[in-house]
Amino acid sequence: MNPIIEKLAREHAASFRRNFLELSRDLFENGTTGKLYHPGEFGGYRERLLKRMLLSFLPSHFACSEGFVIGHTSKVDPASRSTQCDVIVYDENETPKLETGDLRRFFPVETVYGVGEIKSVVEAKRFEETLDKLSKVKRMRVDPPPIVYPTKPTHMVMQFFQLHQAFVDEGFDRRAAARMAYDVFEHPAQNIVTFLVCERIEFNGGDNLSSLMKRIVSASPGGDEQFAMRHNMILSIEDGYQSYFHGHGIPTTYPRVLNEKLGMSAATGVRIVDANDRNDHIIAFLGDIASALGNAMIFPFNVSSYINVEATNIGW
Repeated sequence: MNPIIEKLAREHAASFRRNFLELSRDLFENGTTGKLYHPGEFGGYRERLLKRMLLSFLPSHFACSEGFVIGHTSKVDPASRSTQCDVIVYDENETPKLETGDLRRFFPVETVYGVGEIKSVVEAKRFEETLDKLSKVKRMRVDPPPIVYPTKPTHMVMQFFQLHQAFVDEGFDRRAAARMAYDVFEHPAQNIVTFLVCERIEFNGGDNLSSLMKRIVSASPGGDEQFAMRHNMILSIEDGYQSYFHGHGIPTTYPRVLNEKLGMSAATGVRIVDANDRNDHIIAFLGDIASALGNAMIFPFNVSSYINVEATNIGW
């Protein structure tokens, strides 16, 4: 790592940890009773801390907000509308300003890079519920968007068109080839990046982050496609950081990737960076999420696909 970038990253990590754990409580907690003056403001402050840190490591066309993710099939499919999301990372230039009178924002799934949940102390049961919520957000991208050709990032757009051309060369027409090139199970960069950030996890018995994740993964039903819909990363300030690895310990943010040795996509292993005073777990999270969001594809927003219009066609 470049020493200047590393120093800046570690300063951001230390500041984030200090403010998330200490300053937030100093501002919003009653020192006598231990109760929060205003839980909503306390949570909102922590969300702003994370958004500010994320945007410090992302290009200017990235933006963060809270709100709802919506899909073009939401009128007929309730699964195409998310519940309230704490952090939505979206493209500032590609996303329409959709909001209600009380300024709650709605973000089309096509222009969303990532979705995150921010928690304080997470009980084991609530922990799994949160991961399930993130999985449901990811599933909103399973159906192809109305326009399947991505607009960003440039290097991933090129990769998509190379794959598209390979299908054309095999004899498929261009429309069919485009639909075949879009596959969030085989190409995880086409999907939304999902993550959880919390203060700490309330483990059962002698559990820690590593044993909890191993148990959750081993107990999960379904095959590789279900595994592909898992969260990308978890950061617990006091416990550590969780992502994945493949091959011979190669780090990845994706729960399912192409295994060169097998010649096919396969589930990856769980990677843990324990919490320490150097904030290596926060540094790992910062590097991974910046990389994952930087590789995540977005697609054109097509307003007509979200609106039903009755019309009469007259032939001649």
